[in-house]
Amino acid sequence: MIIEHIQQAIFDTVESMHPGLLAKEAIVVAVPKHKGIGDLASPVAMQLAKLLKTSPLEVAEKIAVELRGHEDIAQVHVAAPGFVNITVTNECLCRSLEALDPSTPVTYGGGKQIILEYAALNVAKHAHIGHIRNIAIGESLHRMFEYLGYNVHTIDHVGDWGTQFGKVLYAVEHWGDKAVIEKDPVGELNDLYVLFHQKSHEDDTLDDQARAISKALEDGDAHYKKLWQWVVDINVGAIDKMLQGMGVHFDDHTGESFYLDKVEDSFAAMEKSGILTHNADGSVAVNFEELGVNLPSCLVQRSDGATLYLTRDIATVEYRLTTYQPERIIYVVGDDQSLHFKQLFAIAKLMKMGEGVEIKHVNYGLVLLPEGKMSTRKGTVVTAEEVLAEAIERAREVAESHGTEHTEKFVQELAYGALNYTMLSGQTHANLTFRWETALSFEGNSAPYLQYVHARTCSLLAKAELVSGKCAGEVSEHERILVIHLSRFEETLIQVCAEYRPNMLCQYLYDLASLFNSLYNTTRILDAGEQDKERLLLITSMVQQTMTKGLELLNIAAPEKM
Repeated sequence: MIIEHIQQAIFDTVESMHPGLLAKEAIVVAVPKHKGIGDLASPVAMQLAKLLKTSPLEVAEKIAVELRGHEDIAQVHVAAPGFVNITVTNECLCRSLEALDPSTPVTYGGGKQIILEYAALNVAKHAHIGHIRNIAIGESLHRMFEYLGYNVHTIDHVGDWGTQFGKVLYAVEHWGDKAVIEKDPVGELNDLYVLFHQKSHEDDTLDDQARAISKALEDGDAHYKKLWQWVVDINVGAIDKMLQGMGVHFDDHTGESFYLDKVEDSFAAMEKSGILTHNADGSVAVNFEELGVNLPSCLVQRSDGATLYLTRDIATVEYRLTTYQPERIIYVVGDDQSLHFKQLFAIAKLMKMGEGVEIKHVNYGLVLLPEGKMSTRKGTVVTAEEVLAEAIERAREVAESHGTEHTEKFVQELAYGALNYTMLSGQTHANLTFRWETALSFEGNSAPYLQYVHARTCSLLAKAELVSGKCAGEVSEHERILVIHLSRFEETLIQVCAEYRPNMLCQYLYDLASLFNSLYNTTRILDAGEQDKERLLLITSMVQQTMTKGLELLNIAAPEKM
């Protein structure tokens, strides 16, 4: 809010000096890294000087002269090579503080439609620790986009089709016991899937037999369709139970199979667009190099006529564009699928599908354990259920060791908060090595630390009993930094959603918690004079409300006591 006011002031000044030369959105205003040079800094003079082919310092001085009379600006200083450093007035800070309302969603998105696909859980396979990262990223983006006023339709694109099901159905028929499977559907079917891959090393005909089953299933074979439906049905409950426990809800659980009857039309559209190459063995491909696209070729139909994952994804894009008319379609999927999405988006572009719609792959790195990488096929996967259960046990031990009151509800809030924050706080695209001791630490950049600071604000406000909502008196230097940081909450969320980086909100909340902790440790808030106490309690209230909402947007609980 404060940055917005100053950006507007600079724009008005620049516009009066050089009409039409710089758009308001192009003017950068930021909090300077170094203390003591002002509250905000802008390189606008350097931006202008480049266009005017003149000295940045001269331009900065002229801008400074005009800004010094602005009602919200107390001081303006110019620094080499051309920065305009601004200190805002006490009145501006107080007005901003009194106007903050972090608990209320904003209208920035204007109700524009977004399709957000994440989780992508697989039927007959364990969800693993990597899925927890996927769900954490997707759910946080979902919540932030909705807070900003977008209309978000969430989809768990369930893996319920393809060659893997030929393998699962083969294993069920040859080695499975339905009664045993029904007692633990995910575990037993996952074990059968692993067994198939172990035996396929001994019998090289198994993969061909699995492909034949998947083709028969796609052709509507009654026997395999019935067996497939049974496998899907007994897995649904386990998937829903896990998601509910994580506080996640989807508008849609439509899997790959939903789009099967739409593939034929999509294939015909590809044929009509002239992008297909028919190979001698009967398979059909898209040869990107021949089409002037720097990507390796890919199949869209097997030689036996069966569709592939990519073919079904093309039908999926077309269905979503037609059904929802979205502004954006966002896929939260791991790095290992990057080539797939480059090919998918290139095909959509070649077919002129969704022109003007942003179709984005939000990729993320692997979740590694100190022991190394995981593999479902080798049976070395660490399941999501195991991770969630261990999180609860470790959180209980941590709570006991800190002498913290710990109901089962609190233990779960601590556990799931630690998991989500660890999955979100690092660079999204980078691999993450997961360590329990870091995730559940009450010190440093962690969920327990943020939850603890939030609980501290709640305790302080409970003792004060009444917050007037008025900012009176002179704002101290430390408070000034805190108030400006509080005013950047909405701006931070807009940036997160523009760059698809939830770690930016994590960093914002960590900085907020650290700034408040520093204020708390150096200021006797409840013992301050009347005006100062009134202002300090309002700051405390805004920190509490911002942390409550910020943690909620990360799908992390904000306990009032710890």
